[in-house]
Amino acid sequence: MSNPEMKEVESSQIHSIGYDPEAKELHVEFKTGARYSYADVPASLWRDFDESKSKGTFFHKLIKNGGFEYRRLTPPRPR
Repeated sequence: MSNPEMKEVESSQIHSIGYDPEAKELHVEFKTGARYSYADVPASLWRDFDESKSKGTFFHKLIKNGGFEYRRLTPPRPR
């Protein structure tokens, strides 16, 4: 598992995103504190995600529903 540098983003749902180009692994941390990794994400998709105006819309349309294998890395924060 990679541990890419995470950068905070402006989004109502997503706190931060990061990408490991060698592992082709995308990490997404949500405002709940839950962090997921997505495998075999092309660098071009990462760039488009990073540059998108709406991170939540991009994530749901092209990453969550994109068929990428994923795993949860951390549980959500307690409320």
